[in-house]
Amino acid sequence: MFCPNCGEKNNLEDDKFCGSCGVFMDVRTGSFVPKTQGEKNEEEAGHLLASEQIVSELSDYEKKDLLTAALRKAAKSEVLKGFGWFAVALVITGITYALAEPGSTYFVFYGAMIYGVYRLLRGIYYWIFPKQLLGKIVNSLEENTK
Repeated sequence: MFCPNCGEKNNLEDDKFCGSCGVFMDVRTGSFVPKTQGEKNEEEAGHLLASEQIVSELSDYEKKDLLTAALRKAAKSEVLKGFGWFAVALVITGITYALAEPGSTYFVFYGAMIYGVYRLLRGIYYWIFPKQLLGKIVNSLEENTK
């Protein structure tokens, strides 16, 4: 039977729940009941425990590699956001310049451009020195716990 919620094919002889989205499927009526928030939280807690077991089995070197990869991913996101801010500001500035009549005024979004360059450079810095980003995160967490 196919799940009426997500369309995934399920073996109802063995399972009463959809393997993809987790809804309860009643074979007799063909109805389904979505998971409650408590069931979703329990499932997320189970995934968290499983991931903690996996992490505990890793060596310190592998943990360091995983942490560095996660920090670099965050830095890459920062670079992309900075580039996005700069590009959007540049495009809007270009449009206002192109639409302005000769001798009239146009808008230069230099504040957004500067902010974009700042985020881009900050992301590059954190990409090169991921430990600096980790230190910033730790300091932020310590301030929030006080």
